[in-house]
Amino acid sequence: MSAWTRSSEHYKIFPSHFLLRVQNHNEFKRRDRGSTHHGFDLLVSDKLGPHRYALPDTRHPLCLNETYDVDRLPNVSLIINYYNEALSVLIRMVNGILQRTPGVLLHEILLIDDSSNNGRELFFHGRVKREGLIRARIFGAREAVGQVLVFLDSHCEVNVGWLEPLLVRIAEDATVLSPVVDHISPSTFDYSASVICRGGFDWLLNFQWLYFSSDFFKVPTNSVNSFRTPAVSGGLLAVNKKFFHQLGEFDSGMDIWGAENIEFSIRVWLCGGSLEIAPCSRVGHVFRAYRPYSVPKGANTAEKNTVRIVRVWLDEYAKNFFAYKPLAPKFDVGNLQERIDLRKRLRCRDFKWYLGQVFPELAASE
Repeated sequence: MSAWTRSSEHYKIFPSHFLLRVQNHNEFKRRDRGSTHHGFDLLVSDKLGPHRYALPDTRHPLCLNETYDVDRLPNVSLIINYYNEALSVLIRMVNGILQRTPGVLLHEILLIDDSSNNGRELFFHGRVKREGLIRARIFGAREAVGQVLVFLDSHCEVNVGWLEPLLVRIAEDATVLSPVVDHISPSTFDYSASVICRGGFDWLLNFQWLYFSSDFFKVPTNSVNSFRTPAVSGGLLAVNKKFFHQLGEFDSGMDIWGAENIEFSIRVWLCGGSLEIAPCSRVGHVFRAYRPYSVPKGANTAEKNTVRIVRVWLDEYAKNFFAYKPLAPKFDVGNLQERIDLRKRLRCRDFKWYLGQVFPELAASE
């Protein structure tokens, strides 16, 4: 949420305070509606408009020295599913993708409407029944024809040079890549850099960021080269399409939203893949003040989804989860047989291997 001017070799930022001004009753209503229905300031987003022509370049300066032969990189299908998303946020995101993505790499953008009911006339691949983020992403992945699938939340803005660092590693190996997730303020829409770190989780399978020591950044190339991570955050990742389907996609037995990134992260590592974060890839994400959407019948889908993970993947370490959730064994989590059979068919490793080779910090907290 800033006006940018080019000054010799660097950008200067001049705050645009007019975006925060509420000038009449209608603007008050829009701001209040945004807070209630979106978890961010809709008025500021609408005033910011459908284009943000420049974002602060949050990459390490050495990233600017990296070169990519885009003609040798795979093309992508971008999958963006949304439910009652604010139009200004969604349209600005799509315009930013078109502006900052090499055309030769962008095969298609799939916008999946998960049965929105806010009365907005924006309808692409529409779902008659609300299925939730997880199944909507599976639907998008099956419709996509690009060589690489890139999943993005519907309230993101891609930064300059965001795609190439992801694709170059996928072209080299069957890995899953995630960008560094920068912060977009829900109240001002200011874009700011996030610290480079890994992703993980605790024994309740709550996602956590794992921060590097200061010594890590004393090696300049550590801010450039992709690095392994035990888990990725939920909204943003790139994966080879063939590998994604062979791996079993996302767990379609999970409902609506919650813990799907933990399940996918564990399964990737145990079943022949790897997860990396590319520091030179930056994508901003609006971190809402709260999650504004209700879940059908008020169900705690994240809790149900988490228990599915525990029963299928944690083996003898499931006891660590149930020690914190003694009532969880009684939860109805649906049929698990298909996922159990998938694990056997893919000849996946056991969770003990994951603790020893990928995430020893979790083992140490046992």
